[in-house]
Amino acid sequence: MSAELLEESESSAASVGIVQTKFVELFQPPNLMKFASGETLGPITVAYETYGTLNADRSNAIYVC
Repeated sequence: MSAELLEESESSAASVGIVQTKFVELFQPPNLMKFASGETLGPITVAYETYGTLNADRSNAIYVC
């Protein structure tokens, strides 16, 4: 990789702002996910990342799945 490309990718990576990994617990007892078969699922820990900071009206949020 050339120095120019490396510089560009480094500056791009730095531009996303603060990156934080957060966790949330879903389907904790007694609220397990119940399937039509009667089987249950839970609790589940989901990890997600946030980048940067929300603006005052929170209109800069983007969800990517």
